[in-house]
This record gives sequence, structure tokens and C-alpha cells, in this order.
Amino acid sequence: MIPFIDWTFFFHSWKLNGKYPTIFEDPIKGNDAKKLFEDAQQMLSLIIKKKMLRAKGFLPFIRQIREKMIVVLYKDETRKDELIKLCFSEIKL
Repeated sequence: MIPFIDWTFFFHSWKLNGKYPTIFEDPIKGNDAKKLFEDAQQMLSLIIKKKMLRAKGFLPFIRQIREKMIVVLYKDETRKDELIKLCFSEIKL
């Protein structure tokens, strides 16, 4: 599953906004992004080596259409065969 990691959003979660891999070229955030990426790669290697996690399933988001609070996942781009419908309820804080 590692090839499917969206590193752009990984960096965003660390407040390093920018697109992967061009974030490495950023004059302000580039060095921090490289260090964080290296740390993440080491952590992933450790997780795999020590079998710290075991995936029981994987759901690729091939195409999705958002309808109000429902996300519909389709088998392919033709959007004829629905795989699953995920229903979310609105949370008001």
C-alpha cells in the first residue's frame, strides 16, 4: 500500500503546505520536508520489518462523486457499477 500514500496531504498534516515532490524545492520548507520524508521512510521500513501493522483490506478510491453527505465509489470511470456508498452524518460543533 505504500505506493498509494498521498505524500502531499502527509506534508499538509505537518503544516508544510506544498505539493509532493516539488515541496522539496521550496526555499523555505524544502529542507524540513526532506527531513520529515526521510523520517517517514525510516518509520515505514521499521513498521514493515517488525510487522507492526497488518492490512486486512484495501479500498482504492478510483473515482468518487460526492452527493450531499454521501460518497459513492464506482468500479471504474464509466460510473455504471457502484462498489459502495459511504453515508456520513453532519457533525455540528
